[in-house]
Amino acid sequence: ALASEACNGTVSLTTVCNTTALGYSAGCPSSVPQFECMSPERGQTCTELPDYNATCLEPVTCTDFKFPPNSHGNNLWPLYGEALEIECDVGYERTDGKGFTTRAYCLESGNFTAMD
Repeated sequence: ALASEACNGTVSLTTVCNTTALGYSAGCPSSVPQFECMSPERGQTCTELPDYNATCLEPVTCTDFKFPPNSHGNNLWPLYGEALEIECDVGYERTDGKGFTTRAYCLESGNFTAMD
């Protein structure tokens, strides 16, 4: 098997996450010289792949949103920074009088913000 098959993100040839003197070959802020980059960009997780002598940088995905009663959503597994759109079911509206839709955003922790 290839490292790319074991990783749902970007494969980096750096072998140690966040503790190496070598920079990541991918996933680092472009403003940081590669040799100084020792951690991935925000919204990425870092997993060592010792069997492949590589590192896997995967985007943070939020899951397990607790929908309010009488609502549904789209983009059920948003990545870091993306919104989960929540819409009231037909015949219902928000209890705060702000219409029929709202959003919750995916945080770096993998949790969601409060609905806006």
